[in-house]
This record gives sequence, C-alpha cells and structure tokens, in this order.
Amino acid sequence: MTDLRPRKPASRTLDELLTPDAVSAILKVTKPWLYAQVQRGRFPIVRFNGRSLRFKASDIQRYIDRQYSA
Repeated sequence: MTDLRPRKPASRTLDELLTPDAVSAILKVTKPWLYAQVQRGRFPIVRFNGRSLRFKASDIQRYIDRQYSA
C-alpha cells in the first residue's frame, strides 16, 4: 500500500554568498590578490550572468581554517 502522508522536505542548507568586496575585507587582502587566487583555482566561485562573482561563505571559512592548521 502506498503511503500518502505528506513528507517533510529534505533538509537543505543554503550557503551565504559573499561579494569580492566582502571576502577582501574578511581576509584583509586586496581585490587584485583575490582575483589572482581565483585564477589559480584556490577559491571556487559562483558566477551570475557570466560576470558577477560570488564566493560561498563555507569555502572562505575552509580557506581560513586551512591557513591556521598549516
């Protein structure tokens, strides 16, 4: 017999997206340095409309954590 009770939606966590200005301020680096790191593949990005860049807050936190554990 098929269970027809409504199901709870799967739990999803939406990661906050940060602008390059916000990431530069958090890391206390210049935007050119940040863009260079993006080009080297050190920071994954989310791209909107083919131009606008955003960074997942969790990726930035992971980068910070790696710097302190090294």
